[in-house]
Amino acid sequence: MNKLRCFFFSDLLPEERACVESCLDELSKTVSIERIRVTNYHRWFFQSQSNSGPSWIVSHDWQSALDFLQIKKAKSPIFVSVFSSATKKSTPLETWLKSFQSPLSSGVKLLSHSPLSYKFFRELAGIPEVQMKQIPLPFPPLVRRKDSKHFTVGTYGAFRSENNLHFIATLAHYLAKKDPQCFFRVLGSGPLYSHLNQLVSSLGISQQFIVSETTDIEDVCELDVFLYVPHRNDHFAPLLLAGATGAVPVCLETPGIQDYVKDSYSGFIVAEDDTKTMSELILTLKQNPLLRNEMVRRFSDHIQSRFCSEKLAPDYAKIFGVASHQTKNYVRREL
Repeated sequence: MNKLRCFFFSDLLPEERACVESCLDELSKTVSIERIRVTNYHRWFFQSQSNSGPSWIVSHDWQSALDFLQIKKAKSPIFVSVFSSATKKSTPLETWLKSFQSPLSSGVKLLSHSPLSYKFFRELAGIPEVQMKQIPLPFPPLVRRKDSKHFTVGTYGAFRSENNLHFIATLAHYLAKKDPQCFFRVLGSGPLYSHLNQLVSSLGISQQFIVSETTDIEDVCELDVFLYVPHRNDHFAPLLLAGATGAVPVCLETPGIQDYVKDSYSGFIVAEDDTKTMSELILTLKQNPLLRNEMVRRFSDHIQSRFCSEKLAPDYAKIFGVASHQTKNYVRREL
């Protein structure tokens, strides 16, 4: 029986986990799946396993995950999703330098989930093509939309500098002056939570801008417009989440974004951090609920059809090398 082990690290962000779980649920219809929550017990797991079948490691900090699991020489195929090109131990530049000093074990393959991430690891970090594969994350489960009293713009993700938090606050400040009935809500968690609250207070927009420290992705369903404006994106999970919760995406242009959003049809794409242009687009959506609802429908239909787990699971199965055949009693370890 084909079997895939999936190792979940606790640092995985909620939107990342939702996409991975969606993929595993679909794979489990044809492949035996074992979900493993990593603890200290697993530190030497790959040293003792001679031929345990393919493993999928999912951790926001992929390099630390490999170091923790002591993978010096892979005895069976190991696939590692790259959810961030930076790690706790190193910046992207340090990751690049380390790739030359400590190359990946021959049995390890990195899974990139965005064109930018793939380009970084292939061209800058120098990871061999045979140890890299680019594949999109699948669409997470749909979340029932909640009615909100106010037109609300927002985003979901880690409170980190790469998520362009200063631009979001500046945009909110500009919109608050143009239309006091336009509200902002930023959801997530991370080291810049207090800093963002202080910034919002200093701009005098605390009545319109709420910073919510949460790991519940269902809170996104109160947003009418979802901002996707990261400085650097290693995957599109937050954008998929927007489609699952019924929000219109307003995005900064980034490699691969056109695969998800068709500009002026299912959302808007802005070329750069242009506060005025983005504000005008958001106000257009606020003033035209019929247009907003139509864009929500187009966006959700597109990404559900293109990135649904039913469509992508066979691609993952092919990468993992697990045959597609029906298994009734698959292994599953609940977390």
